[in-house]
Amino acid sequence: KALVVFPTPTTDTMRNELFFFALLAISFAAAKHVRFALDFTGSQTKGSDGKTTNALKAPGQVLTTKVNPTYGVDMETKFLIGTKADWVSVVNYSNSTTFTETGSITFGSHLHKEHELYFVSDSQGHSFPAPSGEKESQVATAAYKVTGGKGAFAGATGTIVASVVLRPGEKKTEQVNALIIGQFWVSG
Repeated sequence: KALVVFPTPTTDTMRNELFFFALLAISFAAAKHVRFALDFTGSQTKGSDGKTTNALKAPGQVLTTKVNPTYGVDMETKFLIGTKADWVSVVNYSNSTTFTETGSITFGSHLHKEHELYFVSDSQGHSFPAPSGEKESQVATAAYKVTGGKGAFAGATGTIVASVVLRPGEKKTEQVNALIIGQFWVSG
């Protein structure tokens, strides 16, 4: 049998390890966990320059999901006055069914828009025809990585997911309905 001998730690080594673990614990304890779910509406526009942009808005809201054995599941949205979120992004279509996206979400009121999240596609988003009854509509899903922010969200990291319905609009514009769910952390 082999005998394994570990060196006796010095006081300096133990102090450095204790300091490292204390810093690690403080950084996790100080990180604020933020979650949100918002029902956005707006438009997707194909510009003459070939860029596709999204401009979506969501008033402050309370979303309630009800699970019921009779009718399954439903979501109710109660809108709040005074606060809002704005989603602005550029969409790059690889083909008619896949895309990537980069943008930001600004949170605040109509007068104060100082809290912002930045995001990029975590992988390719996908779109496909909506079920029958939604003539010429598309549905899309996408996942995003939070890459930072400003204001209360400076240094944010996390994820955002989107479930989207695109309906034909006028000219080169489509009407967008998007349920956006995010979860991120901000250092304290």
